[in-house]
Amino acid sequence: MSPLCAARAAVRVYAAGAAVILAQLLRRLRGALPEPVFPPQPDRVAIVTGGTDGIGYATAKHLARLGMHVVIAGNNERKSQEAVRTIKEETLNNKVAYVETEMLVRRALGFEKNLERPPRAQLLPDVLTSNLPG
Repeated sequence: MSPLCAARAAVRVYAAGAAVILAQLLRRLRGALPEPVFPPQPDRVAIVTGGTDGIGYATAKHLARLGMHVVIAGNNERKSQEAVRTIKEETLNNKVAYVETEMLVRRALGFEKNLERPPRAQLLPDVLTSNLPG
């Protein structure tokens, strides 16, 4: 395939994507595309990596608003504890916790035999989101 053909194909793909996004934005502005409404999820568990800021934080907060038990897996304890505190205050959901990412993985894989086992809910999440860079 020549570089010109590859460039044309790439432009077509980007143009199609831009057209879809534009159509969705116009529908939303006209009120034809309402925000999705999710039912409460009080008995579900979500593990959110990278939940201290950005998309991960927004995801953790939304899941907490739904009543889920949210576990933020992170590497920065201070930042994670601050995110947990803020989410608890803003959502009035006390089922938000922090677990160090490495510890969560080691426990899940069974490498930490001498540590107290985490609750079953932390090992079998209903929702797992990965927002870590890289």
